[in-house]
Amino acid sequence: LKRAFARSKIGNPITVAHDGIEALEFLRGENGRAKLGKPHLILLDLNMPRMNGLEFLEAIRADEELKSAIVFMITT
Repeated sequence: LKRAFARSKIGNPITVAHDGIEALEFLRGENGRAKLGKPHLILLDLNMPRMNGLEFLEAIRADEELKSAIVFMITT
């Protein structure tokens, strides 16, 4: 995805989280991570470790600050 964005000259910052828990930490600014600014466009892998994509989606939809995020679900 990073290569595709670069080839398409999309200059928006990309933050990669390795699992759903880490992604929530980025979005909320927890555990020493800087809080990501809005708007949020999330490319969500359903098969993530520790917290799968459906659990992650449920968590952000229950969060008042994050529920407006745009989410595209992908999987292998």
